[in-house]
Amino acid sequence: MPEWIFELKHGRWGTFDAEATARLETAYGAGTMSLVIEGPGGSISVDLDEMVQSNVASGRVRRIKRMPGGTAVAPVPAPDAADPPPAKRAKKATAAAAAAAPPPPGKPLAGLVICVSGTMSMVRKSFWEHLQTHGAVISKTCGGNVTHLVTTEVEADNPTRKVLGAISKGTLVVTEDFVKDSIAAGGGGGGGGPP
Repeated sequence: MPEWIFELKHGRWGTFDAEATARLETAYGAGTMSLVIEGPGGSISVDLDEMVQSNVASGRVRRIKRMPGGTAVAPVPAPDAADPPPAKRAKKATAAAAAAAPPPPGKPLAGLVICVSGTMSMVRKSFWEHLQTHGAVISKTCGGNVTHLVTTEVEADNPTRKVLGAISKGTLVVTEDFVKDSIAAGGGGGGGGPP
């Protein structure tokens, strides 16, 4: 049976319990796009079209994934490993193929389209130049072509409209540490997880 997981902090993922997994799998198989499940933290509203869950009491939004064959381990490094609803499979496959190509030497952020939100460790213009030097394309708005929203821990933990909008579009929400780690590793920017 497939495994269902939910996003935690710092790129880690948790596993839904057996009862929630069974309800999610039943809804997914039936084409039901939303349901409410009871979790340890209270009622959780799940949107299977956008692949997000929302805590009904707090409003906190987290991404969810369906892992075919129960192959999930925490942390899950590749966001494209999830099995999205049928309407999104073709788009995800194209994105996965693009992300699989290794970045050019010296350009570990090549292939990433990055939007920045919040206060970074350097002035915004300098941060943009830093990202571009390492191969990223900068977008001043979080439109449809943005692959990553770089934001602060505070905005990631208490999502602003910009963060919620990015999550709803399937954009990876990461912190500046993700950028630093990707550059230090010499690549891997396409498969990093959210904060």
